[in-house]
Amino acid sequence: MANIHEDYFPSKFLRAADLKGKDVVATIDRVEPAEFEDGGVKTKKPVVHFRNANLKPLVCNKTNGKLLSIACDSPDYTTWGGKQVVLYPHLVEMKGDVIEAVRVKRAPAPIAQELNDEIPV
Repeated sequence: MANIHEDYFPSKFLRAADLKGKDVVATIDRVEPAEFEDGGVKTKKPVVHFRNANLKPLVCNKTNGKLLSIACDSPDYTTWGGKQVVLYPHLVEMKGDVIEAVRVKRAPAPIAQELNDEIPV
């Protein structure tokens, strides 16, 4: 199906449309700074790179930065490499419009860990 955004305005960064309405479990590779310009103002933002093949990097806004800190159990982004998170599309309000954005949450614990509870003696 033709898509005006994907066909004519591709992005090298992750967008909600790239998730195709589904949750994606992603493994963080690294976080690197990048400079962006918005309305003539240059700002530095963290860009989260993933180990998953074909998963674009995520430009991290303040909300996702806080969510990643929670999901990775630390605000120290240098420790996030190898951590798994879930990326999902979520409707948000932005400048008076409702849009679909990428959000982050903690990845569920592997089943083996969940079932490995010790029994008190």
